[in-house]
Amino acid sequence: MQVTATIDLQRQTKASLRAVRKHNEHDPHVKHSNVQIFPEDTEMNRHYDLLDFDKTLNEVYGGMIDEKNKKLDEQFRSGKISFNRYNERKTNLKKWLDNNGKPRQAFTTWVLTLGNLESNLEIMKKLNIGYELRKIKTAEGIIERPFVIQKDRARWSRYWVKTYREFATIINNKEHGFKITSVDIHLDEGGAPHAHFESINCGKTTTGKVSYNLNAAIKQNLELYGIPTSSNSRDNLKNFRANFDPLITALANRNAKEMMNVDLDLQTYRKRSKHKGLSMEEYKQRQATLTELSKSKQALETNQALLVQLQQRQKQLQEELDKQKKINQARIDKVIAQAQLELDEIEKQKEIKQRELNDLSSKFNNFSEVKQRQQAELKELENQKKILDGDIEQFKLRRIKAHMRMTDTLQQKEQVQAEVDELSKTKASLQAELADAKKIKTDKQRLLQESQQLQQEVEKLKSDVLRVQNVRKKEALELQQIRQQSSFVKNVSDYERKLSEHLRQNPDKKMSSSRVIITNLQSDNGLER
Repeated sequence: MQVTATIDLQRQTKASLRAVRKHNEHDPHVKHSNVQIFPEDTEMNRHYDLLDFDKTLNEVYGGMIDEKNKKLDEQFRSGKISFNRYNERKTNLKKWLDNNGKPRQAFTTWVLTLGNLESNLEIMKKLNIGYELRKIKTAEGIIERPFVIQKDRARWSRYWVKTYREFATIINNKEHGFKITSVDIHLDEGGAPHAHFESINCGKTTTGKVSYNLNAAIKQNLELYGIPTSSNSRDNLKNFRANFDPLITALANRNAKEMMNVDLDLQTYRKRSKHKGLSMEEYKQRQATLTELSKSKQALETNQALLVQLQQRQKQLQEELDKQKKINQARIDKVIAQAQLELDEIEKQKEIKQRELNDLSSKFNNFSEVKQRQQAELKELENQKKILDGDIEQFKLRRIKAHMRMTDTLQQKEQVQAEVDELSKTKASLQAELADAKKIKTDKQRLLQESQQLQQEVEKLKSDVLRVQNVRKKEALELQQIRQQSSFVKNVSDYERKLSEHLRQNPDKKMSSSRVIITNLQSDNGLER
């Protein structure tokens, strides 16, 4: 059986290497970017630390760093560099890896995969590994995946652990340019069982010094097997894979024979063919494509259902629109009739208030004339009072003169007596006139009070007139709103035509578009929704 065997190499810094380790743990409480991880099979995964990471890192690069520091010490002792320069350039392993904020990619992660889902099923059948196919619903859609039965799970896991660990051991046993420190074997993902390696690059430069460069490590590996190297790193990687991809297949065949006495007869092929299987990456891409197609199909079915719902909603909306049209027309007719009655009543009240206003104006004019007449009479009374005051003074003067003449002659006495009698009459007349003046003053005060009352009534009438005018303005505004509502109802037929045309041109749009049209129509007519 022909199968694909792939080795994927990726450069890593120490920080990015920690992130890869976290992912390889397949912690069920952590959300991973790879959604095709099935926790039920995570128990078959295995992790092995082949070498002590820190110790191996120091063994690979510690000598180089010590040599650099030794040369730096010699330069400082000979006075070639200053103390500050010496401190700046003196380094250690951590400082060297950090490289002044530009971390060195001194590590490589490996992903080794043999076959794909289809070839994996064939291998399970030949090795007599029991399984059942289950349809699994994932975020990418429905996929079909084999689940190993309980009694064969340990045997299936041991087979792949032995295969991939032997590969890592072969790399570590010679100067292949890499030191593989840890191995993770994953059997809980959607494709074929595969392995993740962590390694420290330990290639050589042309001068034989240790190098952290991935291409240098690959070139050292090729030179170990007598394979020509190239200045092109892609060509070197291609030759590296051509040399080591078949090793995965060979180890799988040997372990099947040794562990289960089965001749798998797996053969590595590298050229793509429509009659051959896919690599795990190609399988994942195909699954993603199938998932997209499934999502597209579901979206199409959803859109068709939405279209049916939209048509039903359109019909329901049309019925509601017709019903609302009738209700609105009846309501408008009722409002117009009520408004007409109210307008008639307002006109009647207007005529009554106008008559009252005319009467008040007439009374006010008459009051003004009476007031002017009373003011003239009061002025006349004041003039008469002044004349009486003058007469009294004359009377007093004459009385004094009469008293003086009384001592002279009796005739003068009689004359004085006659004058006294005349003065008595004048006094009585003046007293009568004074009583009339007091009466006139009382009438004046009463007229002033009536004038104030009339003034208050005039102010009240003015307030009533202003209120009547406000009522008329309010009723005019309500009549204008009623006319706008009537205009809105007249435009319903235009809205029906617009809505039908919109739905016919955009059958896959939601009803929010119809609501926008309704809102715009209401806004155009100045109506609340």
